[in-house]
Amino acid sequence: MPGRPEVGTNLWNLLYEPNDEFTLQKIENEVRRIINLDTRIELHELEISTVHNTIRVYLSISLIPNADTEQFYIVFNQEYQTAEIII
Repeated sequence: MPGRPEVGTNLWNLLYEPNDEFTLQKIENEVRRIINLDTRIELHELEISTVHNTIRVYLSISLIPNADTEQFYIVFNQEYQTAEIII
């Protein structure tokens, strides 16, 4: 497989999975895996929720060494196949 297959995310593969606790856990595991790939990011809070055809991921992170904390949502819309970052 060319490139670096360990970098990037598999979240798009989960968009059409059942909206259940098993899928939410897979999403959480994938978000944590991606964050752990970059040692410059410290995760403070992660919450995942769903509403209808939308998966919402809330993150609170710090960028090291600055320690500036950023909080934002990543909203995946299954119906429109889009992702949006909301600060």
